[in-house]
Amino acid sequence: MLERSGDIRGRVVPNAKRVTLRPIIKDNVTPGSVISSDELSTYHALPDHGYVHGSVNHSAEQFVNGIHHTNGIDGFWKHLKCGIQSTHIHVSGKHL
Repeated sequence: MLERSGDIRGRVVPNAKRVTLRPIIKDNVTPGSVISSDELSTYHALPDHGYVHGSVNHSAEQFVNGIHHTNGIDGFWKHLKCGIQSTHIHVSGKHL
């Protein structure tokens, strides 16, 4: 998770299912906040839980949708992955 002009919170999660991600979002994001995500269907129910949600459809090569984009968090993951690949072959979830 990335707060625009703020902090990044990253953690290893077992999967991207609603039942897994919903409590993480609830614990880290204030209801009423604007959440921008990709097209993953897991996020579609966010408005039902008090969040303002907008998404971009990366599979259709859409990277900005009004105020919504994922450029900051995508950049974070790219830098992390490149850093790992430049020094290691693999990093286990235990050490990530």
